[in-house]
Amino acid sequence: MTRHALQFVRGPLNVLQNLRGQGDIVTLQVGRLPIHVVNSPQLLHRVLVTDAGSYTKGRMYDKTRPVVGNGIATSEGAFHHRQRRLITPAFHRPRLRGYSEAMREQAESVIASWRPGQRIAVDRAMHTMSVGTTVRTLFGTDADHRTIAEIDTCVGIFLKQVIVRTMTPNLVESLPLPGTRKFEAARKRLRAIVDTILDERLRATEERDDLRPCSSRLATRRAVSR
Repeated sequence: MTRHALQFVRGPLNVLQNLRGQGDIVTLQVGRLPIHVVNSPQLLHRVLVTDAGSYTKGRMYDKTRPVVGNGIATSEGAFHHRQRRLITPAFHRPRLRGYSEAMREQAESVIASWRPGQRIAVDRAMHTMSVGTTVRTLFGTDADHRTIAEIDTCVGIFLKQVIVRTMTPNLVESLPLPGTRKFEAARKRLRAIVDTILDERLRATEERDDLRPCSSRLATRRAVSR
């Protein structure tokens, strides 16, 4: 059981990939925490679509919510549906076509930074590209390479430590362990970066093809989300 816990901390995606051929539903026991992995497309459709109202997001999101807030990625129920309605206009087809251009330009920027003979970690490159694209499409602004690298690093630390917190007793979170200190530092820095980008965008008056109208309304709920 300890082996499964260590594997999840070191590389959760590798663990999940290795479970694909072991049945429609595979149950792992990580410490005292049972983890049920759904491999069947039909069952996944039931969980995510047909019977979605019968499921909650679970312990990992419960651990995440006090840190990142009750935003659209972590909220549930009626509040989640209200948030989805707020941002729906930003995902209409004409807007999506505009986002594709931002994605293309971000991909070209990342590729242009590569040099002949350089070894590329494709997963990290894709993550860097997605961070830049997200900032640009959400807020209509470009983040410099240093800011994108900081976001990338903070998100990596955050996700790893959330997995650790999901599998350990609540008491561990209050201990001054190295992982806890790194987590708190990453959380504060990520919050500061996002707040700076959001505040700058909310002060802007020019029209941009981004989530500005939605973020203006959501900004009034930041106290609630936090």
